[in-house]
Amino acid sequence: MRKLLLDKQLLMPGISRLPHFLMACVVVLFSSLAHAQDRKLSGTVTDEDGNRLQGVTVTVPNSKLATTTTATGAFTITVPAASQTLVFTFVGMEEQRVSIGNQTSINVRLRSLTTSLSDVVVVGYGTVRRGDLTGAVSKIGREALNREMPTNILQALQGKIAGVNVTQNDGAPGAGLSIRIRGSNSFLGGTEPLYVIDGVPFNNSSTGSTPASIGDDEKQTLNALSFINPNDIESVEVLKDASAAAIYGSRGANGVVLITTKRGRSGKDRVELNVNIGMAEVSRRIDVLSGSEYAAFQNLAYQNSNKYEGNNYRIPYPADSLPDPNNPGKKYYAPGPDDFINNDRDWQDAIFRRALSQSYSVNVSGGSELGNHSLTFSYLNQDGTISNSDYTRFALGINLNRNISKVFRMGTSTSVAQTITNGVKTGTDKYDAASAGIIRSALFFPTTIRDPLAYDGVGESAFITNPSIYVNDVLNRVKGLSIFTSNYVEATITRSLKFRQNLGFNYASSLRDQYYPRSVYEGFAVKGWGLKSDNIWNSLVSESILTFNKKMGSHQLNVVGGATFERVNGQSKRAEAKTFPNDI
Repeated sequence: MRKLLLDKQLLMPGISRLPHFLMACVVVLFSSLAHAQDRKLSGTVTDEDGNRLQGVTVTVPNSKLATTTTATGAFTITVPAASQTLVFTFVGMEEQRVSIGNQTSINVRLRSLTTSLSDVVVVGYGTVRRGDLTGAVSKIGREALNREMPTNILQALQGKIAGVNVTQNDGAPGAGLSIRIRGSNSFLGGTEPLYVIDGVPFNNSSTGSTPASIGDDEKQTLNALSFINPNDIESVEVLKDASAAAIYGSRGANGVVLITTKRGRSGKDRVELNVNIGMAEVSRRIDVLSGSEYAAFQNLAYQNSNKYEGNNYRIPYPADSLPDPNNPGKKYYAPGPDDFINNDRDWQDAIFRRALSQSYSVNVSGGSELGNHSLTFSYLNQDGTISNSDYTRFALGINLNRNISKVFRMGTSTSVAQTITNGVKTGTDKYDAASAGIIRSALFFPTTIRDPLAYDGVGESAFITNPSIYVNDVLNRVKGLSIFTSNYVEATITRSLKFRQNLGFNYASSLRDQYYPRSVYEGFAVKGWGLKSDNIWNSLVSESILTFNKKMGSHQLNVVGGATFERVNGQSKRAEAKTFPNDI
């Protein structure tokens, strides 16, 4: 009995501990099963430069498990034990698949897409692979455009595209440029191409003329695209022939220039600063007579006229004492040619200068899965090689694109610029030499005169205005304001079918203030001559575009249909007056 009792006592504690032991085993077993089912992974995602990327999508293939990286590029995700791969995707970056293995921490570096943009060319309202292209199209990218640090987009195209000739109409700062694609295609109509900015046609006067002026030879042209900062351009495509430009109809007869502005890139915000400072000067001046040479030739001319034509002119530079008409009985000394040795003035020195050009541009851009943004402010000041001539531009560019959902996208590209142009009269086609402009005045005004003298209608210099007075006294200012905005809403109806609604608005105004005072030929007789004139131009463009694009085996089907509404309005005014009480 004692033995059985002892055995029972020994047996009972073990039996009593058995359920606890079994429960512990079950807990360990379930913990092991749970650990075998799920794994927690973490890490960071960066770009090629080591910058941490926010908004990168991290997914597990064949499942609904997904997460995105934080502002520091970090991510955490719990995956099933059977999962062997993580997929990392980001806009503008190559998709990367990473094997999990036994890792618990995964750091990934994404690379930018290596697909060259030149493989796809924008043509009209869509794109096409370069290999499928039948028309003549040329494309130039941002790096090539800004290689010479141009002040405007048309200047950036000079000499870079075969069959496209860009010429400057005037040497003045901010002057207009003409672009010809495969030569001039019209005898009576305009020869400028059609410009399309971010998918919206840009409507402006074909010549870009400034407002009316007092003289016809003062109506210089301005660059219609001067409001666009070249640093804001991503690429430019030029459609050269009928095949490429056919979708734009008769407006594309002179070719089409497609301009795409800069978008923000994926990743954290980037700040870009561009500074350009340069100098310009007249490369060659005309060799004119010195003061002594001019005086000698003038004496010879009058002597020949007296001798051979029977005139009785007074020799202008006699080097002798002559009766003073204002003081009877007294004489004054009239200088001769020798008196002007080292005592003369080349009037080209009075008007020409070394001109400083400075340009500053600041851009802030970035992007994520939700969209991208780009904001640019620029300032340009370009002095002319003629004193008191200059061109100033303040410009603001905004480019925003947002992914509202998987179906809808919307965006805007807006440019605003204010310009101020101080011009000078340089025309040489006037019938009367007295009002032929500054250049002719500098070449013809007597080098025997050293001082800036106001025009008074008498004396040897009566036939032309003193060039220094022309430069400093005449007002000829044009102020401009340009606003261009291109907006869109895009809906992805199916994988192959998209609808896009474009809405563009363009506004351009120019105001000229001009005044000729009494000190110059034009204002002397009329006691001051003033003018105010302006040009105002605005247009509205609405485009509805439906695109079907489907790849079927080795074939590609692309169908585009749409409707366009445009309204263009232009107006100009001119008012002038003479005989002012004074020149103030």
